[in-house]
Amino acid sequence: MNMLRLIAEKTGLSQSTVSRIMNGKNKGVWDAKADQAAHVRKIAAELGYRPSAAARSIRQKKGRNIGIIVSDLKASLWANPIMHGMNRILKQANYVPSVIPVGSLAEAEQIPIMKERFFEALVCIGGGQDVKLNEYLEAVSPFCIWMESSLWKNVNCLRRDEFSAAYTAVEQAVRCGYKKFVFACLDKWPAAHFAVYEREAGARKAAEDFGIKMDFVEIIMLPEKVHAFDDIIASGMEKDTALIAWDTGIANYIIHTAMHRRKIPGEDFGLVCCDDSEYLLLYEDELSRVGFNREEAGAKAAEFIMKMLNGEIEEFASFRIKYPFIPGSTLRRQ
Repeated sequence: MNMLRLIAEKTGLSQSTVSRIMNGKNKGVWDAKADQAAHVRKIAAELGYRPSAAARSIRQKKGRNIGIIVSDLKASLWANPIMHGMNRILKQANYVPSVIPVGSLAEAEQIPIMKERFFEALVCIGGGQDVKLNEYLEAVSPFCIWMESSLWKNVNCLRRDEFSAAYTAVEQAVRCGYKKFVFACLDKWPAAHFAVYEREAGARKAAEDFGIKMDFVEIIMLPEKVHAFDDIIASGMEKDTALIAWDTGIANYIIHTAMHRRKIPGEDFGLVCCDDSEYLLLYEDELSRVGFNREEAGAKAAEFIMKMLNGEIEEFASFRIKYPFIPGSTLRRQ
C-alpha cells in the first residue's frame, strides 16, 4: 500500500494533508494544529516513512545538486582536498556535489545532466583555457565559480597566489645564505595551467629584487623522460646552492635523485618547494615549502556558493589567496 495513504488511514486525515505535513508545507497553518501534526509524524516514524528528497525535487523542479567540473581525471587527484572542503560545507545544507570530468566542449555537450541544466551551481576546478567551453559551462547553471583555473576575470574566481608563493620560496632560500639558485620547473606548453607561468614569474621577480643569478631547468615529468635530467639536477647539489622545486612532484624527484647520489637536502644542498600537497611522499614533515591548504580553499568556495543560492550575493570579487611559508629541514638554518 502507498505509505502516505496508510498514514492517512491511521490518522483519519486526507492523503494530501499528510503529504503537506510530512513535506513541511503550509507550516504556519500546522503550527496552529501542532498536536495533530505531531501525531502524523509519530505514526510516520512508527511505519518507518521518510519523505523522498528526490521525489520532492522532481515535483518542485528544483534539486539540491552542485556540479564540480574538473578538467580531467589527473586534475581530480590534486582537486580531491578541494572537494573535501566543499563537501564539508555543502552537506550541512543538504546539497549533493557531483564530480564530472570535462575536457572539451564536445564532451560537455554529450553529458545529459548538463543539457538538462540539472545543477543549481557549478564549481569549475582547473581548466579554463577553452573559451567556448567556459561560455557553455556558465550558460548551463545560474551560478558558476572558477577555482584554481586559468580563467581569470573580475568576479567569481578564486585561486592561490602562485606568484607570491614562488617569490616567498626564493626569498627564504636567499635568507638562508645560499649563493647559487636553480629553479626546477615543469616544461611549458601552450595550454599549460596558469601556475606554470605565475610561479616562474614570481621566481624571476625575486631573483631580480634580491640581485641573484638563477638558472631555470624545465623538467619533463614523464617516467620515460624524467631521468634524462638526473645529472643536471645533481650538478646543483652543492653546499651553497638552493634548488627551488616548482611543486611537490619535482621536490620528490629531487629527493630521490639525491638519495641515489648520497646527498642530503639541508646538509649537502638546499631544497625549497613552491607548493604543498597531501601527496608528499618523502620528507613530508621536513620539506621547506610554501603552504597550500586546498581543503580550506574548497570550503571558502562552497561558502560563496551557499551565499549565492541563499540570495545573499549575486557574485563576489575575484581574489587570490596567500599562504604562509612552512619551515623544514631541507633549508639550512638562517
